[in-house]
Order: sequence, then structure tokens, then C-alpha cells
Amino acid sequence: METIITGNPKPKLKWYHNNKHFKTSKNIHIKESEDIYTLTINKVDLKHDGNYIIKAENEAGVAQTSANLTVQAEEVVEFVSKLDDKEVKEQETV
Repeated sequence: METIITGNPKPKLKWYHNNKHFKTSKNIHIKESEDIYTLTINKVDLKHDGNYIIKAENEAGVAQTSANLTVQAEEVVEFVSKLDDKEVKEQETV
């Protein structure tokens, strides 16, 4: 995810995922190049699904932008053998 943020004086930034403040970690990186800020998530997982907000604040005020990340799960359950319909007479074991 990428955004361009300008301000004078240069704003301080805070990133949020589902309204919880977060910082960089092993798989989450935030890169700054001039006024371009990029959030990169390596090996995206279902836990990364949700709303991302970046808040920029300086002496002049606060601004924010947000984006939603939808993570599509791989099929984690597969039936190798499905149930079969059966017909039985009363009192039989099935």
C-alpha cells in the first residue's frame, strides 16, 4: 500500500490495523522515500485482513487516509472421501 504525504513541518506518522496501532515487524515493513510512504506485508495471512489507517500529525493539525485489505483464504479443508447416501431397513445398523 502506498500514499504520498506532505506537510510543513514534516508530519509524524502512525499506522493502524483495525484501529490498533502497529509498527514494523519481521513481515511488515514501512518505507519512506521523500514524501512517498509504502507499507509492505510479506507472506500475507488472514490476520492481515482488515482496515489500514495512516495518521499524519504536525503542529498544523491531523490528517488521515485509509484502505481496506481483503485476504482470500486458501481452501484449508478438503474432503478426501465424502459421505454416501445409504438405504437400510428398520432395526439394521448403519
